[in-house]
Amino acid sequence: MPMHDKESIRKLLESCCKGYGTMIAYSIEPVFYNEVTLFQCPNNNGKPLVEPRIINTRVNVNDDLPQVVYDYLNWSILSDKKVVIYVPDNEKVENIYNYLIKFKNKLTRNIFNYKSDEKHNRSMLKFLAKAKGIMITNSFENGDVDLTGINVMVFFAEHKIFDYKRLVYLSSRASRSRSLDRGEVIFLSNELSEDMDNAKEILRELNKKAWEAGFLSL
Repeated sequence: MPMHDKESIRKLLESCCKGYGTMIAYSIEPVFYNEVTLFQCPNNNGKPLVEPRIINTRVNVNDDLPQVVYDYLNWSILSDKKVVIYVPDNEKVENIYNYLIKFKNKLTRNIFNYKSDEKHNRSMLKFLAKAKGIMITNSFENGDVDLTGINVMVFFAEHKIFDYKRLVYLSSRASRSRSLDRGEVIFLSNELSEDMDNAKEILRELNKKAWEAGFLSL
């Protein structure tokens, strides 16, 4: 998970070099003002990074979900896909979980929630053990958990906790598969934020660079 913005990375490296030396930053975007930029194209078996689909709604997502989101969840389950829904905080974990559990007989009984302040991860382990299911969580640091080929949804995507770097990181979870079975990414929000737009543009630009370099195939 990204921990520094461009300015803090630049200041940190400048303080380490103390006026001379070579500074190297590994980031999803250029960090320095006058730099040589090298693009590392991801190895996705010739497939592009998954770019997010943005759904804007007037529905209060704390209390209800638009029909298109319900249909998407239902399609994912019918396709034997796991879905991870990321939300900003513990309260929204509870809200979304309590809402979706009402539909367990229509969607799936495998609906779990996992909060970032929980010391155990039994819910996550149960979720991973199922062939299909839904996990609602505000834990973004579970990079060691194998979520290959999952579908990713970010609810309240315009929330300030979801800066563009975090959105790119969460989106990349759907691309982390060495097989062709990759997931999809949806940002659900009441309004389009600059960070949402930036995250989508960064992923699009990386795919463009990979295509121009010949790393992608149709």
